[in-house]
Amino acid sequence: MQSILEMLKSKKFKIAIAAVLAAVAAALSGAQTWGVAVTQIVGAFLVYVGAQGVADAGKEKEKLLNQEREKRCYAENASLEEGIRRMRSAYDEASLSNQALKAKLAEATGAEGGSVIVDMAAGPDKSNE
Repeated sequence: MQSILEMLKSKKFKIAIAAVLAAVAAALSGAQTWGVAVTQIVGAFLVYVGAQGVADAGKEKEKLLNQEREKRCYAENASLEEGIRRMRSAYDEASLSNQALKAKLAEATGAEGGSVIVDMAAGPDKSNE
């Protein structure tokens, strides 16, 4: 029912009806014969059907393009999500490695909690010499 209402509201349909009314008016006034009027009426509806077909083809093409864009977006999102997952995994591995290094440093220096401050500007420690 909705498509019939849309058809009645379309510019193409209104133009076809105007062409039919003009052909009927011309035939009633005697400006042309009814044979010519019928030919014009049939022609108006053939043009309407053709124009509607072209419009539908354009809508279908747009729908296909939108589907292709959606597929591309889904693929890009999946790729981005995979990249984020890999980065998180690498960060977690680096974090664990960093914790292991802190533990080894704490063990080697005897420091509690793995916190050691080294003054790099002072140079090597020569107090043991």
